[in-house]
Amino acid sequence: MKAGSRLKIRFALMIFSCVAFADVRAQSAGATAEFRLDFPPVPQARYYEIEWFTTDVSGEENPTPGLQERFDAPPFVKRVASDLKFFRTRAIGAYDLPGAWSPILPVPVFLDRVVKQDIFRTVQRSDGATEDYFTGDTIGLTATDDSGKATIYYSVNDSEFQVYTGRIRFDQDGPYLLRYYAIDAAGNREAMRQARFLVDRHPPQTQVNFATALVENNGQIFTGPNNTIALEAADAGSGVAAIRYRIFKAGEARAAFTDYSGPISLSKDVLTGESATFAIEFYAIDRLGNREPARVLFIRQSDFAQVNDA
Repeated sequence: MKAGSRLKIRFALMIFSCVAFADVRAQSAGATAEFRLDFPPVPQARYYEIEWFTTDVSGEENPTPGLQERFDAPPFVKRVASDLKFFRTRAIGAYDLPGAWSPILPVPVFLDRVVKQDIFRTVQRSDGATEDYFTGDTIGLTATDDSGKATIYYSVNDSEFQVYTGRIRFDQDGPYLLRYYAIDAAGNREAMRQARFLVDRHPPQTQVNFATALVENNGQIFTGPNNTIALEAADAGSGVAAIRYRIFKAGEARAAFTDYSGPISLSKDVLTGESATFAIEFYAIDRLGNREPARVLFIRQSDFAQVNDA
């Protein structure tokens, strides 16, 4: 650089994306039940934490949880494995300051409040047609006959019929045709029955698109304040029901999520004219309620700066 020259650094934004928090689920071979935890929201809480325990540890000073999770706001709904029998929760406020833990409570007290749902859910497609989705894990078949024990035969997706020996698992996403019939001890065969349904256990995936191309320099990514951000979600199963997002300044209380309806303007919707780091947190949910783990796009706003080469 020549002596006496002047370098003017223009206003820019540094942008990067990361996972906001892990999507952790309990894994268990035992029975599961739906758990619903509902309570009045704590004022200015950014999010909530929940810890799970296999035994009553209410007498311990620093109990070790078997599982830790976080959620944005009540109510908190989860399928609970049979080995998770106790829990406690607390609110996390601004600057990640934690509130006090609730008492350690038994899960079964809350399970009685759950409304039972049919294992098959009818979803309407965009063209108006409807499809039935299986929301459970396994299907069991039983047969009764006055002459004695009956043998059940079944076929999945046109496979060879086989003797039914236990509950049938449906782990993979996609369409299924389950056909079945029973034969009693005297050789009497019932008419074959069938059920058509789909399985969708995967959440949508959201893609972030900028209206104006970003610029990379020395490992950093920049854009101007007039750029806009579009959120586009895709789902190979039941289809996207909604994209939800919220904008907040890093270190401050988070507002409630709102439905995404169109491009987000950096100059209008995000920036406030001060030098700070802002965050756009977002996720998509499909028509069955499968929710994408939330992601956060951090945007750092810089002031105009001028550097003189002495």
